[in-house]
Amino acid sequence: MQQLAAAGFPGQPAERGGRIRPALLSLAFCYLVVLGGTGYSSAIFSLHVVARVATFAVLGGWLVWKLRRGEGLPRTSLDVPLVFMLLFLTLSTALSREPRLSLDRAVLLGSFALSYYLFVDLRRRGWREEWFWKALLSAGMLVVVLGLAEVAGWYFGLTPFLGHSVSWTSLAAEYGAIPPAGFRLFATMWNPNVLAGYLVLAAPLLLATMINEKRSLGRVAAILLAGCVGVVSFFTSSRGGWLGIAIGVMCLAALLALPRYVPALFHPKQESTGPASRNTLRRVPPGKIAAAVVGLLLIVASLVGVLACWPGRTGTISLRLEMWQVAWQSGLAHPLCGEGPGTFPLALLPHLAEVNGLSDLMPHAHNALLNLFAESGVGAVLAAVAMVAAVVWQGLRYYANHGSKRERVWAAAGISALLGLAAHNMVDDLTAIPAIMVPAIVIAAMIMSRHRASHAFSLSSLSAGGEANPPTPLVRGAFTLPVRRAFTLPARRAFTLHGVLITSVVVLGVAVACFTGYEAYARYFYEEGVGAGRAGDWDRAATMFDRAASLDPAMSIYQFQRGVAYAWLSAMSSAAGDSTSSGSYLSRALQAMETGMKREPDCALNVANMAAVHWALGDREPAITEMQRAVALEPKNSLFWYRLGSYYETGGKAEEAAVAYSKAVQLDPSLFEPGGWRLSGFRRQNEQAILGMALRGSGSRAGEVYAGYVLAMAPEGGASPADIERAVALGGLSPDTRARLAVALSNGGENEQGLVMLSESGAQSPGSAVVIAAKGEMSALNGDWQRAERFAKLAAFIDDTPEANHLLGEVWLEEAKNLEAAAALRASLPSWPYEWAESYGSLVYGVNAPGIDVTPQLVGQDRMAVQAGRYSEYAGLLRRLGFDKQAQAVDNEVAAWAPFAKLLVRSGSAETASEGWEP
Repeated sequence: MQQLAAAGFPGQPAERGGRIRPALLSLAFCYLVVLGGTGYSSAIFSLHVVARVATFAVLGGWLVWKLRRGEGLPRTSLDVPLVFMLLFLTLSTALSREPRLSLDRAVLLGSFALSYYLFVDLRRRGWREEWFWKALLSAGMLVVVLGLAEVAGWYFGLTPFLGHSVSWTSLAAEYGAIPPAGFRLFATMWNPNVLAGYLVLAAPLLLATMINEKRSLGRVAAILLAGCVGVVSFFTSSRGGWLGIAIGVMCLAALLALPRYVPALFHPKQESTGPASRNTLRRVPPGKIAAAVVGLLLIVASLVGVLACWPGRTGTISLRLEMWQVAWQSGLAHPLCGEGPGTFPLALLPHLAEVNGLSDLMPHAHNALLNLFAESGVGAVLAAVAMVAAVVWQGLRYYANHGSKRERVWAAAGISALLGLAAHNMVDDLTAIPAIMVPAIVIAAMIMSRHRASHAFSLSSLSAGGEANPPTPLVRGAFTLPVRRAFTLPARRAFTLHGVLITSVVVLGVAVACFTGYEAYARYFYEEGVGAGRAGDWDRAATMFDRAASLDPAMSIYQFQRGVAYAWLSAMSSAAGDSTSSGSYLSRALQAMETGMKREPDCALNVANMAAVHWALGDREPAITEMQRAVALEPKNSLFWYRLGSYYETGGKAEEAAVAYSKAVQLDPSLFEPGGWRLSGFRRQNEQAILGMALRGSGSRAGEVYAGYVLAMAPEGGASPADIERAVALGGLSPDTRARLAVALSNGGENEQGLVMLSESGAQSPGSAVVIAAKGEMSALNGDWQRAERFAKLAAFIDDTPEANHLLGEVWLEEAKNLEAAAALRASLPSWPYEWAESYGSLVYGVNAPGIDVTPQLVGQDRMAVQAGRYSEYAGLLRRLGFDKQAQAVDNEVAAWAPFAKLLVRSGSAETASEGWEP
């Protein structure tokens, strides 16, 4: 504590708890920002339960404790906008399009409000302010350490952190110390944008520590830690985070470099002019000048970084603009109360086809104010702006009028951190992330608690706003005095009023806790079902989904996934020759999906799954109708068009089938693939006509479509120079496609032309893993296996994709490195059947959690046959190495996912599969 005091932490000594309380705060904050308040708590059910129980236990226990002592909530200058915000949220929840979803979000935001009063109350009861700053910095240092460890795992190939098959240290001797491409930090705090948001809060606090530190060693340590924050922030690749840090540091630098002008905002008559004002800046300490310089450098670096990555990230910019437009239109449709807290993913659902590049549901509009406008209306937006303004204004007042210089530094750091986070939230929305909001609430509570006010929160406080200074005569005469006269009660009656209010809050909290606990119990069974389905145990999956749906029948995603499970059970029963059970399972699947459709009629994925079930039941016309509706809802989904084409083909509608297939390959030229496309006689006989229609509708992507066809149809990867010249002439080829065509030229005997084309693609995209892998394939064709191995390792390091690992495995097989080859080939195997599954996050929760996804039954036999061949190749290698047991396990894995694939595993040939497996 003495060291912290020497570092300039503000606050007065407390009478007790000098060690236990700060340690508990630090541990709680570290757990919050690493596990409990991040996406991990959404993905891991046990963490979710712990977070809910801990939240209700702490806040409920605190309210009960205050009730027994006859105390109300502490008054602050934030009371009025905060109460109005809660009122708007309550109204929006009551009128929500999905009340159960809105209640879950409203409970979260309500817990944030109570947490604010809890921290203010603790501060005013003698908990040192330095303890809170220490807890925030401890959590920040832990996050930075974990981020650096993840960077080290990527650079040094440390398996526990990243699991890359190749480390850069094994390649640095040849390629230099700096990798040609970076990566984004995902393991730390679950999401790089969340990590960037936390660093936005941490950066000004670290700079304040550096400025207030008296010892040289401590200041050097703070500077090094600030540098580590910059490194970790760089690897988040979050442009919003970079700008947020830049704005936060800029505000801190401005407050510290121009200390004299802040008091002038509150005492303009005291401002002096002349030589004295010019000498003010001369008396600025060197540390503050250094902070201003560091701030300017960070701003420049952030802007340079944003501009440097701008050309390669224009897609995310256009995506945000389109989501903002959807949020704006949704808010205009319900300007007073919005559609309900947490409902933006559902509002976005009908617009999936309109939003460029959007393949899954977004949990928010990537703009906090627009998201709040769409979900809770204009009143909530005004209340949120007023809350931020109140915190900043109170902080500036304290900075201008109170405290020592060191305390002013912390006040400036808190203001700067909150402003930086607010800027970040204009291109993202972190208001539902506890790991971000709780630290921000702590900062706001430290700022607002410096103002001493009565501990009694009553209705009269709404008029005064908790201000120490009396309001103006106009306000006092027109509003304040009548309200105070109406609601001023004797002490005993005031205690009764406070007791009623807090008892109501406690009772409501218990009711909500029971409801959310009940829902969490249903979600437990749901996630158990997801895990069982991924393991191929569809009997258990169906049982778990049944239990989840029985506990919470209004949850559409439970019904959707029930249908998926029963569809799989039907396919497995059909493969076993049990037609009776197969038909029963399909009927139950259709019933479950129809139940889910009553809640979410515009879910394109579920519509397509229903079409697959109808088709399996023999109801061809309803199946075609549903699939047509699916492509109308999401016309950019190539799999929907592909399946619609197969339905038309089987139904004898040749022209419609050709059009649907052409739409599919326009969107995804890789659908032209060996062992898949030509398994269908119709596609094989009409491929030229389908290709022609696809080219006419592809526009600038015609070259990509034709190149995909050439690469897939050429025997052994070879292609004629004429076909490749035509693909180039059609234009629009990416460097990756040009690299693949170069390999095809070399396979066709045109090695020199292939090398020229490969050189051109390398000049366009030198850091592309596909281009580098193509160089490795070219080296292998020329017999230079050592060079091929170097390129294969480099490709696997840059992008640890199945293709890069497959090339590495082939190289090691040639070099008789069987064990290494087996490991690389195992990493190259795609996951069944999620390789082509559209992950929708959660249709109701709208969170990015891997435990909540919908598996579409649109993965037809064509693509599964290709995957089965890859698995069969790997099983054969294991048998040659003498690992018969492991090889049998691979065969069983294939058979568990696709009963029809047993024949493929035995033969190892994709062409021997029979047609007609549905769904």
